Amino acid sequence: MAFVRLLSPSLAAVLLIAPCLALHAGDELSYEIKSVSLLDNEGAAWEDAVRSGAARVLTVSCTPKPQEGVKYPELNSGAPLYGYVAFSTGSALPAGARILTLPRLDATAKMGAVEKPVARAPEQPVVRGSEPSAISRHFFVLDQDAAAPGEPGGEASGPDQAGTTRDYDVLYFDANGDRDLTNDPKVRVAKSPPKGVAALAGAGRPITVFDCVEMPQTQPGAAPAQYLPWLDALAPGRAYMRFISTVMRSAEIRINDRPYEIVLAGGSSVPRGRAMLRNRDSGATIPVVLNALQHLDDAYFTLSVNAEGDRVSVSPYTGEFGQLQITARDANVQKLGVAGTVYKEDMSQFTLGDVHAEKPPRQHRLPVGKYRANLTVDCGNVRSSLSLASFGMEIRADKPFTLDFTSPPTVGFTSPAPGTKFRPGDTVMLKAMLTDASSGMMIRGLNDTTKALEQRAVRTLSGGSVSYPVYPSLVPMITITDSSGKQVAGGPMPFG
Repeated sequence: MAFVRLLSPSLAAVLLIAPCLALHAGDELSYEIKSVSLLDNEGAAWEDAVRSGAARVLTVSCTPKPQEGVKYPELNSGAPLYGYVAFSTGSALPAGARILTLPRLDATAKMGAVEKPVARAPEQPVVRGSEPSAISRHFFVLDQDAAAPGEPGGEASGPDQAGTTRDYDVLYFDANGDRDLTNDPKVRVAKSPPKGVAALAGAGRPITVFDCVEMPQTQPGAAPAQYLPWLDALAPGRAYMRFISTVMRSAEIRINDRPYEIVLAGGSSVPRGRAMLRNRDSGATIPVVLNALQHLDDAYFTLSVNAEGDRVSVSPYTGEFGQLQITARDANVQKLGVAGTVYKEDMSQFTLGDVHAEKPPRQHRLPVGKYRANLTVDCGNVRSSLSLASFGMEIRADKPFTLDFTSPPTVGFTSPAPGTKFRPGDTVMLKAMLTDASSGMMIRGLNDTTKALEQRAVRTLSGGSVSYPVYPSLVPMITITDSSGKQVAGGPMPFG
């Protein structure tokens, strides 16, 4: 049996009205893309480049066992380390790339002893927001130069207790991707490693930095990809190779007559990839997806790169719009607005207002299409958090779409299913959620905005910080009791 106590807020309605005219439609604007080498910058610039997405770090594990079907050169080390790195050919991102924070490692390997590897690298890593492209595998092996034992480059003895990498000073890298490392030159340890690598690896970390490797690109618009590899021993017996793209490609553009810098993530370009926009006035950075509709400064536009990869275009949206507005049953309510993020089926993502603003906007324009949403609604002294996981919010040019919050929310149990039978001793999974009856949107939060409990600060992508108030919760509670009235479970909505 479930007992539910609901605290109902002032009720509101969200209305989508279509169509209305685009405010900033015009001719397509084209800007030159310039390349900048990360190797010429100091450590702080490297950290900023990785944080902003201008440079990407790919982490792969090393194993003591050679890969099948790969031809290796004659090696000097008694304990060489093998591996491979996979890239999406011509992609703006390496396959499986992730921004370097604390690395999520795929496998471990003992250095200095041959063991069965436990690598679980996916066959075809997927980069969200990228169009399908061929996966290019580049195999490598870490060796030591022919030198006297005990000297740098002498016989490898494996890592000491600090996890040293000093025994490996030669890298064979299959740059041309033909699975034959005998026709590739030796890659030596860098004589003057860039200072930025140490900043990324962390103070005191035992790493070995090699000279850069360069791979040709096969797709139009993609520049030759250059990566700086280094060997990183995170712990005794574990070795990982890291590859960072060294070339940043950017362009100075204008959107609604405001200056921005667009930085192509990973240092190359494709018809669909990821990029970062940096506001030249405020320094704020915004992640964007190429060839997907963007919303910025009240303008809807698309960013794209030409086939030669040397120009980026800003193309205004010329389609139809709907208008998102919120209205309340009480016409005298003072605080009324909606903010959040909506996601279109074509990968477009639009931010509506500021969810931390004291008074979010009452109206927003949206291009026609199907959306899912994460919204924050302010109505009087109550703030509601709403979400729609499916693309069930269809905006049409010929018919308004209404999210009607004028009716009380409903409580529904999604588990167990109606009619499910149980026996004594069975474990029952209970799930319940609070939803808006008309739209099916889940209500994830209710807060009383009369008085803030505290101010909480968060860091922004640009390295700054913003603060926002934390309000008391009004989230309904679920109570589960047995036949004797004893409470056996309970908690806030959504429950389970």
